[in-house]
Amino acid sequence: MIAVVLVVLSRRELIKHKEHPNPYKPTSAIVTSGIYGFTRNPIYIGFHLVVLAVAVAANNAWLFVSALLLFVLLQFGVVGAEERYLSSKFGAEYDEYRRRVRRWV
Repeated sequence: MIAVVLVVLSRRELIKHKEHPNPYKPTSAIVTSGIYGFTRNPIYIGFHLVVLAVAVAANNAWLFVSALLLFVLLQFGVVGAEERYLSSKFGAEYDEYRRRVRRWV
């Protein structure tokens, strides 16, 4: 349930600011309100919680391993690239947001 709430609140906040939730679409503004005032990556956290919930429900160790791999891929592959993009596009505004709000939780 927490994962669903995170994803719904995240998407709602992005849409309210006329930003597309797809990370491959250009960004025109930094959203810092709502759930984004607590974490910079609520959608990724929600998706990760879904994987963990399925692992628990299935009682499957391999799914826990995949959750760990997912976190590593997100941390170093996706989030790092997104942060470099946002920092180069928005400069000090994004850097200040990054200092104020945690990457994950």
